[in-house]
Amino acid sequence: MRTHCNQHQVWILSLLALVAACDDSAAWATDSDASASDTSDEEDIAAEADLLDELAAPPETSEAPGAPCRILALGDSITYGQNSNYAQSIDPYGTYNGGYRAHLVASFALTPSSAVGPIKMVGARNDHYTPLMYSWNQRGHSGYPAYTNAQIADMVAQGATAYNPHVILLHSGTNDMWAQPYPQHAFALTGLYDLLDELKTANPGAMVLMAKIIPAAGAWAGLNTQINLYNAQLDTVAAARRAIGQTVYTVDHNTLFPATTIEDGLHPNWSGYSDMAARWRLALDARGCTP
Repeated sequence: MRTHCNQHQVWILSLLALVAACDDSAAWATDSDASASDTSDEEDIAAEADLLDELAAPPETSEAPGAPCRILALGDSITYGQNSNYAQSIDPYGTYNGGYRAHLVASFALTPSSAVGPIKMVGARNDHYTPLMYSWNQRGHSGYPAYTNAQIADMVAQGATAYNPHVILLHSGTNDMWAQPYPQHAFALTGLYDLLDELKTANPGAMVLMAKIIPAAGAWAGLNTQINLYNAQLDTVAAARRAIGQTVYTVDHNTLFPATTIEDGLHPNWSGYSDMAARWRLALDARGCTP
């Protein structure tokens, strides 16, 4: 493009020089010559002006082919990528940071998707990433540890998703299960309705892939009754949102999830996050990038 612009400039300068030369030679003409050529000169100048305008005009541009699919991961500490394996969580190189986001980015890098195309992870935060995520500039996310659905809705209202995402990966509700009073799933659903309302306002053109959240394990396994009640409503919620024009689909992260990877009872380890990434990837390949 730079060479093309320089060629235009050379042509423009050449024509300007030609016009100037014609003006100089005209100064030596007699009055009668000038009078006789007035009409011809005006026509020549008009033609030269049109040519100059054509050459000086910027070339037509169009959106570059292969523009990336902008994916925003939204949720709590599971989206942030808190790792339940102690040795992995304290790794000084951050090798196991990023949770499912790290695996998802690597998946698209290693095996491109014809349905999705290249991806770009976006979001309000750029922390908790692996070295590869840093080098690939794929650090963006909007994961807020310990936040409930209602609190995440507040963050969306404050701009957490204001990054023009095509797809929003939503895994949230886990913190409602221990932070809210009984019946926890009802409070989680109320917060989810508010959250989806905020997303409809902030990102009306985005597709929301909404997770049936992972199970709890170990000492926290008692939360699974409420988690199951919550998850059981999500297909109905998604259908109701589609009926009002919001593109929302569920992605099952609960059925047959490997509970042994949830070492602290709430968060997966590196292997568990790999399982989550695989489920997101299947949904993305099936749905594509645009609603």
